[in-house]
Amino acid sequence: LFGPVKGAFTGAVSDTVGMFRLADKGTIFLTEIGDLSLPLQVKLLSVLDDQEFYPVGGSTKIKVDVRVIAATHRLLREEVKKGRFREDLYYRLNVLHLHVPPLREREGDTRLLLDHFLRQFSEAMGRPVQGVSTEALKTLTAYPYPGNVRELRNVLEKAVLLSESQVLKPADFVIHPLSRNTPEENQVFNLEANEKKVIRKALENFGYNNKLTARELGINRTTLYNKMRKHRMD
Repeated sequence: LFGPVKGAFTGAVSDTVGMFRLADKGTIFLTEIGDLSLPLQVKLLSVLDDQEFYPVGGSTKIKVDVRVIAATHRLLREEVKKGRFREDLYYRLNVLHLHVPPLREREGDTRLLLDHFLRQFSEAMGRPVQGVSTEALKTLTAYPYPGNVRELRNVLEKAVLLSESQVLKPADFVIHPLSRNTPEENQVFNLEANEKKVIRKALENFGYNNKLTARELGINRTTLYNKMRKHRMD
């Protein structure tokens, strides 16, 4: 954020321009602001108040004019009450509050993101995927996505990687919810009946490397071994 000067630490062989200097006269976006350590919160508050800072290891202050946009998945009011986020920094940042609803409350966005990610992954992987079937679209838009956009992206990336069809069907999607769902949700979204097919295809794609296969499927190797044993796969 602040950039080290030459000799500030081992490996600092020259002055480095930090992100705040790069954003001078413009905007800097700080994601997951709620995860900042308390010492860094103090430094950030100082920059916001004074619009100046010392580079790491430097003795001369640098003046900047920066608009700050910050995002977090945490409830900062609760973090303040628990002593994990500074109250003064909270009020300094919370000048204009924009609430972005979770993906489950933005069904129209799911379709737009789906089309975007399908194009992105099919081009990057050289796959012939052009879209999803009506049944698959219903399944994908009905799922609540507790992991929001990142979960949708993960689901689509796996489907494009493992499928050889131009139009993806429900059987091409495997979703592993981290939270406990109702039996009806598990029946629709876990797609256990297609598990053996998906695992075998992933193994083939990664040259039967169990470590890479498990990572791609979002499970650990022990779970992969257990599923292979369940399906009687050598």
